[in-house]
Amino acid sequence: MWENWRYERQLKKDVRAYRRIDQQYRDEISAARNAKKKADEIRSIEETHRWELELTQDEIEWAASRHLTSQALSYQVPIPQSGDDNWTTSRQLGVTYLSRKGASKVRSDIRAEQKAKRDRFFTYATLLLSFTGALTGLLGATIGVLAFLAKRF
Repeated sequence: MWENWRYERQLKKDVRAYRRIDQQYRDEISAARNAKKKADEIRSIEETHRWELELTQDEIEWAASRHLTSQALSYQVPIPQSGDDNWTTSRQLGVTYLSRKGASKVRSDIRAEQKAKRDRFFTYATLLLSFTGALTGLLGATIGVLAFLAKRF
């Protein structure tokens, strides 16, 4: 539970950082165009912009991949094999993380396992409540019969 909360919190921070970097570079590019800087300078800023965004995106994807694989291990869900199209290698970080297709597959497998566990729990809870209700009814009937018999004798 806390792991998910920490992950969601960190993800929000990373997305805010991504947006902040994007906006800073957009402002810088706009200012360079308004100042009528050379095309090479503007292109250099744009390339740095793409590089920074790609780096931040890779960090977000890598963190999401680690989180999903951790959840998959805890639910004993199979993780796709590396080497197929379920994995992507970062050009900047040099790490391998789940692609969108692979992450989607792992997420759906985790959801299915969570649903199966929830269904098992609800089955047992329903049986327990039914049994408790039957015992309560039986106890009430027994007390009623005993009270009736006590008045007669």
